[in-house]
Amino acid sequence: MRLQKSLETFFGLGNQHSTRILAKYSIFHTAKVGSIPSKTIAALTAELSTMKIETDLKRKIKDDILRLRDMDLDCKETQQNRSKVIERLKRRIMYIYKGAIASSALRGISSIVGLDATSISRHFSTVDF
Repeated sequence: MRLQKSLETFFGLGNQHSTRILAKYSIFHTAKVGSIPSKTIAALTAELSTMKIETDLKRKIKDDILRLRDMDLDCKETQQNRSKVIERLKRRIMYIYKGAIASSALRGISSIVGLDATSISRHFSTVDF
């Protein structure tokens, strides 16, 4: 069997990586596994042991997916919490100002919530006073 094909059987090693490894050790791409000296095989083994392949790579990919999924859920929770805060502030302003929204109140809300006054006033435009 060709050495390049043997390297490509590892999860995470494709054509590009196997070609680079072969070039690093000056091995021709059609070389057979049996024709490689034992010193070179030991060097290839040492090279592969430093790389993330097979189980290590699968574990890293799984951890990355879980991390990104958690980040996405945190982002959605933040958006939901922000809308809840806006709803609470709407109710308070409706109670305090009895139908009139003062621009200073909008500035106060925007500094608390982190939104600009136009997006907050857009939320208030749907409310009947």
